[in-house]
Amino acid sequence: MARWLLVGLLALPGLASAAQAVTLGVLAYHAPETLAVKYRPLLDYLSAQLGGTPVRLEVLDAPTLAGAVANHRVDLVLTTPTQYLALRSDNSLTGALATLARQQGGHVTQAMGGVVVVAADRNDLQRLQDLRGRRIGVPTLAALGGFQAPALELRAVGVDIEPRTSRVAGATAKTPSRIELRILKTDEAIIKAVLGGDVDAGFLRTGSIEALAATGELDLSRLRVLNRQRLGDFPWAASTRLYPDWPLAALPTLDPTLTRRITAALMALEPDHPAVQAADLAGFAPPADYSGVEELARTLRLPPYDSVPSLTWREFILQHRGQAVAAALGAATVIGLLVLSAINNRRLREGEAARSRLVAELQALLAATPEPMFEVDAEGRILRSWAPNAPPPPSRPNSWWGTSCPRRCPGRRPTACCAASPKPAARAARRGCSSRCPPRTASAGFRCRRA
Repeated sequence: MARWLLVGLLALPGLASAAQAVTLGVLAYHAPETLAVKYRPLLDYLSAQLGGTPVRLEVLDAPTLAGAVANHRVDLVLTTPTQYLALRSDNSLTGALATLARQQGGHVTQAMGGVVVVAADRNDLQRLQDLRGRRIGVPTLAALGGFQAPALELRAVGVDIEPRTSRVAGATAKTPSRIELRILKTDEAIIKAVLGGDVDAGFLRTGSIEALAATGELDLSRLRVLNRQRLGDFPWAASTRLYPDWPLAALPTLDPTLTRRITAALMALEPDHPAVQAADLAGFAPPADYSGVEELARTLRLPPYDSVPSLTWREFILQHRGQAVAAALGAATVIGLLVLSAINNRRLREGEAARSRLVAELQALLAATPEPMFEVDAEGRILRSWAPNAPPPPSRPNSWWGTSCPRRCPGRRPTACCAASPKPAARAARRGCSSRCPPRTASAGFRCRRA
C-alpha cells in the first residue's frame, strides 16, 4: 500500500503540469507537419515565459478547429478574421488579444488584402467586370485574401461570384455571374493555372506573388494585376481594400492570469526574434479594428451573418421611417384619386341619364307637333326635318335638306326661324324670317303659309 501511495505522489506533479498545459489551435494554412516545425521555437518561448507551463500546438482545418473550440479542446485560437467572427458568435471567445504581424522582403505589416492576377498577354481582361463568365482559381472559399476580399470588390461592380450553395462539388463552384470557381488550394497551383490558360484569373492573398518571385518561382512580368490599388506604404500589390491580419483570441476557460502573461509575452517579440523568424512571422501587434471584416461578412452573408433575421413591422417602420412615410403618403394619394374618380364617374352617369331624359322629352315634343319642324344652319339651309303628324306634303321633307327656306316655300314666308347664335338669327331675319326663339336655341321650326 505504501509503495502505491509513493507512486501516486510522484505522479502528481506530472498530472498538475498536464492540467496546466496551454493548447494553441492554429488554422492549417500549411501542412500540419510543416507548421509544427515552424512553430516549435515560438511554443518553447511561450512556455519559458510562463514559468515552464507546457504550450502545445494543434494544427486543424476550419471545421475541426470550430469543433475544438466548441468542445474546449483548445485554449487559444489563431485563425482568419472571418472565422474568428463566426467562432466569437457561437462561443464565448474573448475579443482579439493581438493581431498577427508578418514580414516579407524586409517589410512588416499587420494588414492583408487580395490580389487578382491574369496573364500579361490577356488583353481581353482589363477590368474586374471582364471576369463575368470566366474561370477563376482560388485557394479556398474560406480565405479572406484569396477569395472573400476580391469577391466583395467584384460585387461592388455588379459581378456576384458568391457560390449558389455553401457546398462545393468537387473542386468547382458555380456562381450567379456564370463564373466558374476552381479550388486549387495553393498559390503555386493558381499561378501555374493562370499562366497555362487553365483558368482566366487567379485570386491570391497580398504578398503571395512577391514571395514566389523572391524564390525565383515566378517572373512577375508574365502577370498583370487587375484593379491595382494605391494603398500608401503598403509594400505589395493589391486589388482590394486592406483588412487586419489574423487575430489571436482566448477561450474563457483559460486562466485570466495566463491570458495576460501570454499576451504580454507575444507583444514583447521583435521581428528579429528567432522564434518569430522560424515561424515566418514578424510578431504580434495590439489588436486591430475588425469592423471592416464584419462589414464584409454582412455584405457577403458569411457566418455569423448568413441567416436572414426576423423583422417585425414596428422594427421595419423604425428602420425605414422615411420610406414608410413616403409609402403612406403615396397610398393616401392613390386612395384619394380613386375616390375622386368614383365621384366623377357617378356625376357622368347622372349627367348621361339627365341627357337621355331630355332627349326623350324633346323627341316626345317633336312627335306631338302638328306642323313640320325644320333645323336650319347659319345660312338658312335646311339640315333636318320632322313631320310625324303633319299631312303629307307634295314632296318628302327629307328631299328639302340642303336647300333654303324661300326656295322650298315660294310665295310664302316662314313665320318662325331660329339659329344657333344672334348673328345667324339676324341673317335669317334679313331673309324674311321673323325670329321667335331665344338667340341661343340650337334648332327651330317654321311653317310656311300663304302670304
